[in-house]
Amino acid sequence: MKFIFSVSLFLLCSLAVVAQDSLAIVHGRLLSLASNEPLQDIHLLYRQKNLLYILDSTCEFRLENIPFGEMTLIVIQDNEILDSFSVAVTQAEVLLGTIKISGYSKPQNQAIDFGILPSIALEKDINVLDDEAISEEQNISIVLTAETKRDPFINAASFVFSQYNFRPRGYNRPAQQVFINGVLMNDLQSGSPIWAQWGGLNEATKNQISTYGLAVHQQAFGGVNGAIAIDANASEQSKQTKFSYAASNRSYNNRLMLTHSSGVSKNGWAYTISASRRWAEEAYIKGTAFDAYAASFSVVKIINSTNQLSLQIIGTNNTRARAGSALLEVYELANDKYYNPNWGWQNGEKRNARIAKSFQPMAILQHQFKPNEKLQISFATAFQHGQSSSTSLDWYNAIDPRPDYYRNLPSYYQSTNPSIAQAIGSALTADPDKLQINWERLYAANKLNTETLYNIGGVANDSLRGNRSLYAVGADVEQTTKGIAAINVFYKLNSIVALSGGVQAAFQKSNLYRRMEDLLGGDYFLNYNMFAAQQFLGNAQYLQYDVNSPNAAVRVGDKYRYNYTNTISKSWAWAQVEANFKRFTLFAAGNIGLNSYLRNGYYKNGLFSNNSFGKSAVFSFFNYALKAGITYKINGRNYLLVNAFISNEDPGINNLFIAPRNRNQVIENPQLVATKSIEAGYLLRASKWNVRAMGYATEINNATTIQRFFNDDPQYQSFVNFVMTGVNSRYLGTELAFAYNIHPMFTVNAAASIGQAFYTNRPNVRIYNDNDTITSPSTKEVFIKNYYLGIGPQSAYTIGCSYNAKRYWYLKINANLFERNYVAVNPDRRSIEAAEFLPESDPAFQKIFGQEQLPSFYTMDISGGKSWRLSKLLPNVPYGTSLYFNFGISNLLNNRNILSAGFEQLRYDFTNNNPDKFPNKYVYGLGRTFFANLTLKF
Repeated sequence: MKFIFSVSLFLLCSLAVVAQDSLAIVHGRLLSLASNEPLQDIHLLYRQKNLLYILDSTCEFRLENIPFGEMTLIVIQDNEILDSFSVAVTQAEVLLGTIKISGYSKPQNQAIDFGILPSIALEKDINVLDDEAISEEQNISIVLTAETKRDPFINAASFVFSQYNFRPRGYNRPAQQVFINGVLMNDLQSGSPIWAQWGGLNEATKNQISTYGLAVHQQAFGGVNGAIAIDANASEQSKQTKFSYAASNRSYNNRLMLTHSSGVSKNGWAYTISASRRWAEEAYIKGTAFDAYAASFSVVKIINSTNQLSLQIIGTNNTRARAGSALLEVYELANDKYYNPNWGWQNGEKRNARIAKSFQPMAILQHQFKPNEKLQISFATAFQHGQSSSTSLDWYNAIDPRPDYYRNLPSYYQSTNPSIAQAIGSALTADPDKLQINWERLYAANKLNTETLYNIGGVANDSLRGNRSLYAVGADVEQTTKGIAAINVFYKLNSIVALSGGVQAAFQKSNLYRRMEDLLGGDYFLNYNMFAAQQFLGNAQYLQYDVNSPNAAVRVGDKYRYNYTNTISKSWAWAQVEANFKRFTLFAAGNIGLNSYLRNGYYKNGLFSNNSFGKSAVFSFFNYALKAGITYKINGRNYLLVNAFISNEDPGINNLFIAPRNRNQVIENPQLVATKSIEAGYLLRASKWNVRAMGYATEINNATTIQRFFNDDPQYQSFVNFVMTGVNSRYLGTELAFAYNIHPMFTVNAAASIGQAFYTNRPNVRIYNDNDTITSPSTKEVFIKNYYLGIGPQSAYTIGCSYNAKRYWYLKINANLFERNYVAVNPDRRSIEAAEFLPESDPAFQKIFGQEQLPSFYTMDISGGKSWRLSKLLPNVPYGTSLYFNFGISNLLNNRNILSAGFEQLRYDFTNNNPDKFPNKYVYGLGRTFFANLTLKF
């Protein structure tokens, strides 16, 4: 990495000298000949490059990086040609002024389908597509999926619904693939894209081609919920400098961002530098500090018309203090809907016990080869190295220090000693700080605990006397090294058929361990298994987390409790064919892959000494996926489409090894997860109307889930691994949305997502005890068929309007409704043992087996903005200098009674069949929040 950064710094210094002479700029404005007003829903086609520009309501355009010579511009509205004109580019800046358009299409060109062209939005924060040589004869469906930011439903799902735990179609995050410069960014271990790894780099990563659902994507096969391909190359960035400041009260309070792009010089060089900082001493929720630095550097050398070489370096350093869920009882005692149990006062300052950190920089080297207009090949390789960590409290033979621990609350004593319950409740209500972590008590307990530790590391007569920490702060660390190589190909066979495909091979090695962060005033911490010591009295081996280094004294920076490495290798190939006929477009795609997983344990766990130290077997799986679709073009505005998808994929390493922290054991007979999905719908893209009406159905069968938690039921009193196999689920729904231009400056819009996500069978469960040498527990059935998944609101609605004024300002307002949000169920509570002796007529039986539905809630959002051309308003200001201001206020009416998420605790009182012993936990949605941003561009 040092070498890469050194080379980048050298190139940066060099480019400051060579990248001075950029290409030309062409700008002007289109007006209606009849009304002298801007035209609505206008695209401008740069014919020589087949590049389609999306113009905003002002119809102003500024085209950059234009080569000298003759260029043809075609004005398009509603997929029909209105006019065309030629421009002679003979100087660095061409001022076209106002161009009057008749507003009537030219008959000879009405049959041309301009929907297939890649498009760029001028000076608007919406998706930017690659400059590919795609002709009119190609796939209709590209425009219907690539310009996702213009889709009224996707706009609503991304910016309105997502604020309140809404998941599009209810899928998990691995359902979507994300690429940067042709390389897959999804983590190989979790399967999810980790957006925080490039967070704060909005300008550097804004150029995207994205698809939603099962739509075709020319650069990737995609997941069941689509794909996003980010082009961060400097050659795709306009020549400009942007500086912005943002204020907010959400996850951070302040953001500074600076981005400079050189544009493409006559020598073929381009570079982009972007950097930002986001921070908050305390965000919306108490105790949640935030600090993040981000930087990106891209350099491109256009060698000739055929070859382009680029280097991209991205790094984001995040530190976030986390909030937690809580019981309704605790929210009421604290008189605070945003109570956070993770912090407490220390020396007059708030200290959070759960701090998440991440820094995993990456470098991507890409070579793009385009020998002719039909063939494009991309070769890319990427390297990533860094770590993420998350801290939490540790304790050994001491009282649980968590302030909301159920035995510290009034409800624990209510049935046995109401007077004690009342006294505790009164004390907590009078002093809410008692509901926060008492750091001073933890330090005092450690100072008073003096002990001698003998035979340290198994060495006879090696002893240590000092303050043994009863309490400490440790961090779960994941240190990752990842390498990827990728080849992607696009080939236009003829005017009807286009082929695309690629091959990628990825390798990831993740070292996972726990690291001592703070002894809280003590001298050392014991690396003993407290729960094994309680169950196996007198067995010195069983209480050792590492038999190879027994009686270890843990100091700050030391690894303890667990230490192992996951090695993952994945390779896959995909191919796709698209055919565009007069009335139909078709596509079919396939993906095959081979995934391998290996665990290597560095600790010899005392309870599993024969199956914890050293390498496991290698577990390999062959995966495949297929998808296909057909789009029927009724005319240039109306489309009908059907897409289908099937796949068989392995459960992933996180659902393969049962308890990777202490042994190599895997689930019995691991199976592939089968997914089937279909979507069908109608799309209208017209000058005034933008409509989406879609239905979808997805079945995910034979899945495996492993939930790991502490179970203090008398039969366990230990951490357990709740392994549920053969899990089937179904996702059904309808997505409806429209945007209608009542007036060139006034638009109304509405969107609705009405879905159902639920279990469809009774899977099998095995509970593995981390502190029990039994490795084959009995199997039982859990009755979760037809229970809803806890995925957030399953129905969401919004209706709103927007106004775009002539003087470059806009205002939007939306009213929103969220319904059918279900608490995530504990499957173990839906078993025979949970209510073995209760009749179905008993109210307790209904309470045990019922599923809570959270209340519906309403919100209102408002946003707006304005831009100023400073070069027109102020003398001596360079041409093109602009100032932009935009803002957004969510939950305008400050609804603070929103239960956005909830879950049943995985612990359950099987002794008394009492569902109230471990009540549900909840998270409240934020009240009124705001975001305001000011950007200077020159």
